Amino acid sequence: MVTQLDAKSRQFIDGLKQIQLRSQRAQQQITSGRRVNKPSDDPGSIPEILGLQGNLQHVQQTRTGLQRVQTELQTADTALQQATSLMDRAATLGAQANSDILDSDKRKTLAQEVRQVQDSLLALSQTNVNGRYIFSGDSDQIAQYQANPASPTGVWQVQTVTATRQVAGLDKQTFSVDRTASEIFDARQADGAVAGSNAFAAIQRLATALETNDMAALPDILQKVREAGTHINQELSHYGVSENRVTEQLDFAQKVELQFTARLSEVRDTDTTQAILDLTQSGQHLQAAIAARGQIPRSTLFDILG
Repeated sequence: MVTQLDAKSRQFIDGLKQIQLRSQRAQQQITSGRRVNKPSDDPGSIPEILGLQGNLQHVQQTRTGLQRVQTELQTADTALQQATSLMDRAATLGAQANSDILDSDKRKTLAQEVRQVQDSLLALSQTNVNGRYIFSGDSDQIAQYQANPASPTGVWQVQTVTATRQVAGLDKQTFSVDRTASEIFDARQADGAVAGSNAFAAIQRLATALETNDMAALPDILQKVREAGTHINQELSHYGVSENRVTEQLDFAQKVELQFTARLSEVRDTDTTQAILDLTQSGQHLQAAIAARGQIPRSTLFDILG
């Protein structure tokens, strides 16, 4: 039977175990790509690793939110550019109609085109991105306006909304990005009366004037159409400023994410060259140890005389 090993034999076996552990650790680092796979691999680095992982998660969540906002802003920007073009088209149609050469039938034909502009303008006020009506402020599940031919503005305000959403970047600064359809297309005076820059009202008046051959009203209406186009263009500039701010925040977040990622890699990830060297040396040491064992008298390794 085998009895208790002597001191040299125990030392030899312990040495083999250390070599094998070193080899296994190097192999795991190469396979996983990480130097620290569990707390026991490097207890001292765990707090920093956990902190970096938490910071990265926060940065990535912030970037995702900013990217969603960026998509909405870009869509809003495009919508208002189209709205500006529609107002220009309406002004052109009105100018064509304001001519003694045209008769009432031709003006009615132009009125049909103006109605198409009206429909397109309303559709733009209902722009939806990923289930959110981006011009409905805080009540973004319902479009703020629907068509109502009997209304002086040609639309029905389904709901009164406000836009209080604030966007925050990594620098902790917040800023507003939303504008409502009422602010953009349905401008009002302080007392609630229709403002001269009200796009809905201007287009409705223009279409009605052409349909009824009301030439006397055309000059004033055309002026209101131009004012409304200017107002929408001013609202467009708001989105341009907001887009720039979001882009700045995204650029900053990307830089911060790269910094955290680089530091996490330094602390946690495998030094592949060193791991391969460790694996190679472990194999060499194991072979050397086994060869050396063959040179030791068996009686000194294992007392097999029971």
